[in-house]
Amino acid sequence: EERFHGTRSIHSLSNEEFCAAHLATLCRSALLELSTAASTESLGKLVNYKDIPDALITNIIPDHFHVDIDEDGEERIMEISQKYSKGRNTRARVWEEDSEQKEKVA
Repeated sequence: EERFHGTRSIHSLSNEEFCAAHLATLCRSALLELSTAASTESLGKLVNYKDIPDALITNIIPDHFHVDIDEDGEERIMEISQKYSKGRNTRARVWEEDSEQKEKVA
């Protein structure tokens, strides 16, 4: 097994180990940003995935980006949020909550 500075090589990791390491890196970066946000002028903002459409309308666009949003803009956000983001062409479909199902499979 190849080692680099006392750690395993990325090439020796299983798919599950690689995904776990990547997720850990993303989470660590987010937590580091969160911990420094209170004491600095951080540009980051944590938003729960399921709350994104409402958060865009009530907080992110008007308060974070300081842009006025009218009723037409609100309606477009809500309409677009109902579409499956990876659904292009033949895969186009309405978005459905599937987090719980994905967790069960994992």
